[in-house]
Amino acid sequence: MSGGPELQLLVFDTRRGNVEGQEQDKLLAFFPPDVPPVQQSGLVGLLHGLLLFTANFTGTPVSAGLAGRRWWQ
Repeated sequence: MSGGPELQLLVFDTRRGNVEGQEQDKLLAFFPPDVPPVQQSGLVGLLHGLLLFTANFTGTPVSAGLAGRRWWQ
């Protein structure tokens, strides 16, 4: 277990940042704030992809996701 926080919380808008090079615009809030922007963008991209993927099976887009930090350590 690392000394850092166990929780990463983010809010993003899938309607924003859909142009190459502007992906960071999708991110509205992120906790903890000391996580590098590259990791923040990567997490947003991963969760957005997961939400789009699950919509293929449910028929409805999912509006929220929960992820644990340990998934990508």
